[in-house]
Amino acid sequence: MSRRKIYHIEDLSKDSKILFDTLNEGSDLARVLIGTSFLDESLRSLLQRYFIKSDTAKNILSPNGFIGLFANRCDLSYCLNLIKKKTYKDLRTIAEIRNLFAHSHLNGSFSFQVGNDIIAEK
Repeated sequence: MSRRKIYHIEDLSKDSKILFDTLNEGSDLARVLIGTSFLDESLRSLLQRYFIKSDTAKNILSPNGFIGLFANRCDLSYCLNLIKKKTYKDLRTIAEIRNLFAHSHLNGSFSFQVGNDIIAEK
């Protein structure tokens, strides 16, 4: 099973300058993928703090674990009352947009109507 380092929230906070530069200067594709990745790692860190320290916790948080997907982490974080309903809904919308960009055979851009439609209906 693949194991990635679980970043502590303090480390993610230190990376925020680089993140903000990317979000301000990058392409739409970079903004969506990198921004969502940061949120995913933040949820992973939040859940890791909530769980007991064990190999089982590491395994289920790994990319191949049953809460290795961003959408699943959103769901669990909400169900455990670690995030509020509005945050949960926003994160699920971001997950939808990320999937549109990640699974497009073209360079993702907000100029595509589908991405704008998702944002408009939320």
